[in-house]
Amino acid sequence: KIQQEFLDKKGDDLSKKIASYIKKSKEKYSRIFLTKNRSFCMSRISEDLIPFLDAQATIVHKADDSVFKSPHFLYVLKKNNIDHVDICGIDANDSVEANAKDAEKLKIEVEVLQDLVLTKDP
Repeated sequence: KIQQEFLDKKGDDLSKKIASYIKKSKEKYSRIFLTKNRSFCMSRISEDLIPFLDAQATIVHKADDSVFKSPHFLYVLKKNNIDHVDICGIDANDSVEANAKDAEKLKIEVEVLQDLVLTKDP
């Protein structure tokens, strides 16, 4: 899963790193989910990630810090027999952590891709 909610240079640099990772690792994944937080009016999907918005990638809108609280998202995971997720994005101390914890509560195996995570707070 990928969050691109901040428009600063670090966020843009992270988008480029994530895009490069997806390009190199695309065959590893059956689905790619890009999340967008509805509460951020500046929320956007980075231009670096747009080439990956094909049949394999899905944009998921979330109202909470964790996409795992979305019944539709949980349905898609179940329908596609997804029991492992890799998580990256912004913000390590908030959304990334909330997603990882909620996935684990649901018995979904989680790996946080540390090199592809930023935090807005030190």
